[in-house]
Amino acid sequence: MDIDIQGGKQVHKTLSNSNFLFIDAPNLEVLEERLVRRGNEEAEVIEKRMKNSKEELEEVEKLEFYEHLMNDNLIETKQLMWEYIQKKYEVKL
Repeated sequence: MDIDIQGGKQVHKTLSNSNFLFIDAPNLEVLEERLVRRGNEEAEVIEKRMKNSKEELEEVEKLEFYEHLMNDNLIETKQLMWEYIQKKYEVKL
């Protein structure tokens, strides 16, 4: 499920044993570069997303129920994500 921080907080209120992964870019400059490179959003939308991303990053650092993964390398990030899932749910892949 793909939800924002506010949605995660709401889910956590109801399901306190739920787990969340927050996956973000290495820094805001890289995030903006990725959004621009996609070429599918107007500058105003990118500006709004950057503002929201900054606020979400500040918020997620305060929340203990989020696991924070940095997407610097897609293959490595996917591996870390699977390791997290295996550890949390004792899944063998």
